[in-house]
Amino acid sequence: MRHKNLVINFRDNGLFLLIVLLMLYPLWQPHQLVVLSDWSFHAARVEEILHNLTTGHWLTSIATRTFQGTGVGSFLFYPTPLLYLWAGLRLISSPLTAFFIWLGVLIWLGLMLSFYCCYHLTHRRRQALIFTLAYNLLPYRLMLGLNVFTLAEFVATLFLPLVFLGFYQLLNGRYADWPLLAIGMTLIGYTHLLTAILTVEIMIAGLIIYCLYARHFSRQQCWAFFKSILLCNCLTLPIIVPFLTDFIGQSISTVAQGIAFLLPFNDVVLNSIGNQLAPDVGLLLLLPIICFSRLNSHGHGYQLAVVIGVLLMLLATGIFPWPLLSHTSLAVVQMPYRYLSYAGLFLAVAFSKLGDNVLTTSLFKGRSALSLSLILVTFGGLYFGEMATTINRNRTGNHLTALAAPHHTGDALPEAFLLNNQNYHTQFAYRVKWGETDYFPQKSLTHAESIIRNQAYLAQHPVKLPKTAAANKVSYTVKVSQHSQLDLPIVRYRHTTLTVDGHKRSIQTSSRGTVQTSLTAGIHRISVSYQPSIWLIVSYFIAGTTWLGLVLSYAWHRKLPH
Repeated sequence: MRHKNLVINFRDNGLFLLIVLLMLYPLWQPHQLVVLSDWSFHAARVEEILHNLTTGHWLTSIATRTFQGTGVGSFLFYPTPLLYLWAGLRLISSPLTAFFIWLGVLIWLGLMLSFYCCYHLTHRRRQALIFTLAYNLLPYRLMLGLNVFTLAEFVATLFLPLVFLGFYQLLNGRYADWPLLAIGMTLIGYTHLLTAILTVEIMIAGLIIYCLYARHFSRQQCWAFFKSILLCNCLTLPIIVPFLTDFIGQSISTVAQGIAFLLPFNDVVLNSIGNQLAPDVGLLLLLPIICFSRLNSHGHGYQLAVVIGVLLMLLATGIFPWPLLSHTSLAVVQMPYRYLSYAGLFLAVAFSKLGDNVLTTSLFKGRSALSLSLILVTFGGLYFGEMATTINRNRTGNHLTALAAPHHTGDALPEAFLLNNQNYHTQFAYRVKWGETDYFPQKSLTHAESIIRNQAYLAQHPVKLPKTAAANKVSYTVKVSQHSQLDLPIVRYRHTTLTVDGHKRSIQTSSRGTVQTSLTAGIHRISVSYQPSIWLIVSYFIAGTTWLGLVLSYAWHRKLPH
């Protein structure tokens, strides 16, 4: 029996690997990439991690080579764990190949997780396959990952099936599955904090509705949820601690608040009907809404999934009164169409049942190869229909010339630009399109231009200083003719440290929110670095020990007789 299961698992892995290759090969084959939106932010973070890894430094806290070397904490406050795989692949392959291998590995992982989450509930492999393809080929998610490169949100939503499987199991009394919820939320937390917040919001709403409907919440459920929350907190401590030590109460800026890009409901519906690569759920996932009554014979669970999916679709559009909530905590979503990933998840659950019902009719009885072919051809055709413009854009370069070096330090990247393996590093001489000043101190925002252009001030006079970058450290050499104040273009955090001529100095904060110090006449060697708190070191130990405990526990339970 174990041998048979191994063969089946190998077949599933092979099928999903083939799907990933078919998805990504047309994009990789031209060896060039038209990029836009969030690409430059994530590519710059990977580049910084790569440089640090090559010098033997595993922990990256501040930007010293990318982001114009301003010392911004894009690594402290924006999760990086899954980027280390991308950076590691850069060590052994060309830049674009490393990116596509990284993306392929994560998409493959997402396919496998989706498949086993659905199979865990239904015990039907065909239904699990339909769900897997319906969710992972959701037009909105494909747009995020393969078109506009909003990579953190795309990767985070790969793990939503695992989270909601764990959540569903706890609500239905299957308390042994409590680690699933914790591990799913941890993987999201390692990738995109906003997705983690939205996921918690939806689960809180679900818990409230459940308690009102069921009118009870057992001690066992409370204990299971408590264990899941505790485990998740232990695993995500390295993400949480920097916010406790360097963010809260330190007047650090975040991404802009408020609601933007509010879509009309009819745009989402029309784009879905056209199966457009846009914020929509796609043509197939409208079918459970149309065929709602047909799901009645399978219990209320699938109809409930449709209702939740429709409510989340409405929440993603202008039908919901978002303008009235712009100054509330709900506005953290920024772009309400982010809820479409969740809508697609629930609609995919219902669609998988409809699809499985069709393929169990007498027409397909005993013809498993025919039903598998129909599934793959249907989803394959829809995928290449959605992606045709993107694939062609990538192949032709979209009439763009290859990105050239900037004229001045800190020039902004174009809206869209063409990258290849030869000019890949050119992008890092520019400021990133979105996120260059995220997590600057509030004081620094009004002086961002001078900081990004590496403008120092000596005795209040602008100067350009030669600098040397290392892992989490920037060093300057400065000649001073008389006692003066030096204001460096490095933003300051609570655990930023300063040494002058090898001696540690207390740091002053300039009016720009940057590192400032007093110097006597002479030539001085100044180094600014970030020193992780002891709590951050402890958090890595706790998280690592917890992961090790999980792996050993899983291995132990696998050995026990069933």
